[in-house]
Amino acid sequence: MSITTLIIDDEIQYGELLMEIAELNDIEAIFIDDSNELEKTIRKYPTIKLIFLDLNMPKRDGIEVLRALDLFQFKGYVLLMSGFDDPVLNTAFELAKNYSLQLLEPLKKPFDIHNISALMKSTHNPTTQLSAPTKIPKPCTMLTAEDTIRALNDGRITL
Repeated sequence: MSITTLIIDDEIQYGELLMEIAELNDIEAIFIDDSNELEKTIRKYPTIKLIFLDLNMPKRDGIEVLRALDLFQFKGYVLLMSGFDDPVLNTAFELAKNYSLQLLEPLKKPFDIHNISALMKSTHNPTTQLSAPTKIPKPCTMLTAEDTIRALNDGRITL
C-alpha cells in the first residue's frame, strides 16, 4: 500500500489516534508533528489524498500550511481541525476558501472517531464523489472585530 493520508498536528495524542483509525480502515497514513516538514513529506509521498490539518501549531500555523498547499498545487482533500471555538474555526475555514484546495467540513476537537472512520473510508473510495469545497451546514458565525483582536492578542490566531 502507499501512503494516502497525512496528519499534521502538534498534539501527539490526536496524531496517534488518527493513525490508529486509519490503520483500522486499512488506510496507510503518516503523522508529522512539525508543519515545517510538509513540503518534504508531500514530495516523498505523492499518493496523499487526504490531509488532516490542525489549525493551531507552533512554527507554522494551519493557515500558513494551507497557503503552502495551495502553492504546491495539492489536489487531495484538506480537513481543518482545531480545539478553538467555532467562530475561530469557521473564520479560518472561510479564509481557506480563498485557496484552490478541496476543503472538507472543519472538525472541532475532540471529535467522534466513528465520523473520522467514515470520512477516511469515503475519501479513499474511488466511487465516492465528495463535493469540494464543502460548505459548513450551519450558518457561519464570523468573528467581530473585538473577537478578532482578542484572539490575536491571546495567540489563538495569527496573520
